[in-house]
Amino acid sequence: VLMAYTGNGPSNSGLSPVIIEEVTILDVNKNNYTCTVLTTHTSKQYTDIQVGMPYFNGENGEGIFAMPEPGAVGQLCRGSDTTPPFLMCFIARPNAETSDDGEPLRSTPEGGSATDVSFRGRRMDMQPGDIALMGRDENFVILRRGGILQIGATDIAQRLYVPIGNFIRDVCENYSMDTLGGNIKWSIARQENSPTGDAPVSYVFNVGEHAQDKKASVSVRHFPSSSPVDNRYAWEVVVAKDGVDRDTGELTSETYTMSVALDGTKTEAIQGAFHQTIRGGHTVNVTGGITYKASAKVLLQGGPEARVKATQVITDGMTLLGGADAVEPAVLGQQLCIYLTGIVTALSAILPVGAVLPPPATMFSTKVKVSS
Repeated sequence: VLMAYTGNGPSNSGLSPVIIEEVTILDVNKNNYTCTVLTTHTSKQYTDIQVGMPYFNGENGEGIFAMPEPGAVGQLCRGSDTTPPFLMCFIARPNAETSDDGEPLRSTPEGGSATDVSFRGRRMDMQPGDIALMGRDENFVILRRGGILQIGATDIAQRLYVPIGNFIRDVCENYSMDTLGGNIKWSIARQENSPTGDAPVSYVFNVGEHAQDKKASVSVRHFPSSSPVDNRYAWEVVVAKDGVDRDTGELTSETYTMSVALDGTKTEAIQGAFHQTIRGGHTVNVTGGITYKASAKVLLQGGPEARVKATQVITDGMTLLGGADAVEPAVLGQQLCIYLTGIVTALSAILPVGAVLPPPATMFSTKVKVSS
């Protein structure tokens, strides 16, 4: 049963019928949120027309609304009462006005046209139930069926919220996050003139000691831009109290740096003291040579035993055997041999032949050598 409204409203009072016309936006007043429109079929121009919204409340600008652009097509509603006209909604123009045979297009072929009309207007693919907000520059917000939220500026700069497993996925080319405590930057350097087309990647994580610090104190970087081109640093850690520029990565102070290059080379620079505690054993296998240089004292202290194994052991400078308090000079073997030989020769002149023999060659050590 159809029930008609029988009240004494304007639509029943005989004032005027409601008129809805197709219009095109000509101009927009951004300050007043109004626009100037031109009717499609009667070529009438209306100014200071407000745009209807799905919801709006003048309390602090609450609502869902958009600022239209010139060229958009909408439906102008002129009511039967004395209120001013308003833009009721916006519509899409068909991709063509007539079919190949010149007949007006219809939404279905049953209307007499052999060609279907499309009102897609370059809108993205959507599934039944999807709700989308999309800008002219292809940025978008989509509420997809299944509870998925999709927000993006381009296809490779977007974020997806998936309710299954409460999963969040970011898709981007460059990424940056700035907080009071630090920042993260994941960037790709496009090489415009590179014949290989390689685009070097860099990941930087900076953290400050306090939220009030202007600069960070710790920086962890993967493939930093400061690394060598031929052997880039795969991983680098820098400790510089209030000395890391969060934007440029420039260091104004530096206390510790450790870099690991792609070929496995490790470089470590320490401005302060280095302490290492190992509870278990410590084994170092080195294929090449080992060099230790110190400007001050060097202490090698073992437990019950300390061994040095090599084909040849060379010590330069003074060697104190028996501890740091050793003060008595060691006897030089070759000089002692010469001295004893001289004594033997002198004694041989006054003693019977064979009474005193010269020192044998076996008295010289083949493993311990001293320098005169």
